[in-house]
Amino acid sequence: MRASSLLALLLTLCAATALSQGRDAASCQKTSVLILGAGTAGIAAAKALSDAGVSDFLILEYNDYIGGRVAHTTFGSKTDGTPYTIELGANWIQGLQSPGGPANPIWTLSQEFNVTNTYSNYSSILTYDDMGYVDYSALLDDYEDAYSEFEQDAGYILTENLLDINAEAGLALAGWKPGNDPHAEAVDWWEW
Repeated sequence: MRASSLLALLLTLCAATALSQGRDAASCQKTSVLILGAGTAGIAAAKALSDAGVSDFLILEYNDYIGGRVAHTTFGSKTDGTPYTIELGANWIQGLQSPGGPANPIWTLSQEFNVTNTYSNYSSILTYDDMGYVDYSALLDDYEDAYSEFEQDAGYILTENLLDINAEAGLALAGWKPGNDPHAEAVDWWEW
């Protein structure tokens, strides 16, 4: 089942609760809870409310579809004539679970509804620029080293209740300064 199918199922379940109470989607309505957006967070909020016995909520969505950034499109043709499918937004479920901690609820839902997953092996990537293959591994390592220091600094700032800084400044203080190097800028975009 695709992630968009999962979201459609969840929205249908949540909408059924609202419709069962005689609500008309085309009229103005008073509600206790208004959920802005029928993306993953909005659907999860509606499910949590429904699971908790709260049925007085509405989901307001700007688009004519649900799923937010969980969307895909097709383009071109493979050798067999079928189109390629590319994801347009939320491509990965990250932060699956910390040791001894709770599981990411989106991961739990993906398992419950048998959403197809593919492991991303970040240690096996190929990097290219406009001239072809270029080995970015040293730059990737440099970024990872700076990020590790940046993480530690962020923890210190938090525990000492110090003035926070943005990620770009924190990474620069840790030694990561891509400047105008297009390879380093590509690593910066990829890693972030």
